[in-house]
Amino acid sequence: MRLRTSRSYQSKRTKDKTIIFDFDGVLADSFEMFYSLISQSMYFAGLTISRAQYRNLFLGNIHEEFIKFLKTEEKYKLFTDFRSNNYDRHYARTKLFDEVVNFLQQIKESYFIAIASSGKRDAIVKLLQKNRIKHYFDLICATDKMTKENMLMDIISKSGNNSRETIMVTDTVGDLVVAKKIGIKTVAVTWGFHSAKTLKSAKPDYIARNFKILRKQLEII
Repeated sequence: MRLRTSRSYQSKRTKDKTIIFDFDGVLADSFEMFYSLISQSMYFAGLTISRAQYRNLFLGNIHEEFIKFLKTEEKYKLFTDFRSNNYDRHYARTKLFDEVVNFLQQIKESYFIAIASSGKRDAIVKLLQKNRIKHYFDLICATDKMTKENMLMDIISKSGNNSRETIMVTDTVGDLVVAKKIGIKTVAVTWGFHSAKTLKSAKPDYIARNFKILRKQLEII
């Protein structure tokens, strides 16, 4: 799958560090929105899911975990059809965390900035455009057609920086495991889908409890 750039750059290596952000739970305050969508989709398939169960799906590959949770192809199809048909309506309620715009304004000239998300690209782009910050991102990779590992490797290739010069910022254990597997430094943020205690189990390189701390950590990595 070919990734599209969000802003042009003259050469592949214009900035010596790449930051890859997971989007939902890191930049977008979307847990409750997604839980509402997923719980309704599960109900349509004849199942229920608690907030804790939903969070636990992100301990591994989220798509594989959904398949395991739903157990049968019939229930999985009912679930995915309902989720797809109602995704945009739910996501329209999503907002960025309050500090995001100012944070990105402070770092945008210093790093090659990318998004790696399993969410819908069009919905993410629409939210970024609404907040007038889409042009802050060099790459936006958002799809459920690629594994997170393949997304990260593709972004690394296009950024011109290697894995040692790349930082993954995420709020889930599943992402931390993938990033560490391919040698990317990791920062876990505690305001998203997983708690600080859960994130520590995956041994991230750094843990950020707010955007001010996150910015300082990015500067020293």
